Amino acid sequence: MREIQREVLGRTITIRYWKLDKGVHVSIFGGDLAHIGAVTIVDTAGNYETIQFPTHKEKVVSEDFAKSLIEAGLFPAVVEAGVHYDGISRADIETIVKEISLMKSKVIESI
Repeated sequence: MREIQREVLGRTITIRYWKLDKGVHVSIFGGDLAHIGAVTIVDTAGNYETIQFPTHKEKVVSEDFAKSLIEAGLFPAVVEAGVHYDGISRADIETIVKEISLMKSKVIESI
């Protein structure tokens, strides 16, 4: 298991990832409440499916990460995401998504 962290808007976002014998597992969590909000699964053919819990919005993050893994030929894969910040603006959300995308690039490079 490997891990990278980044301070985003004063809170920590963590990505833990594993290169398995056959596949990749990625967990993205942090902010004020680390949790599981959405899970995207990529099959052996590079097709993906997402389950998102009601009221959560992490599907954007898990699917974006999964699509990048597919483009890199890194599948099958599981990407789970749960990042929550209290009382943030739309601009803050865009900042968080951008920072996770930068972290994603570093993860994919290191796998």
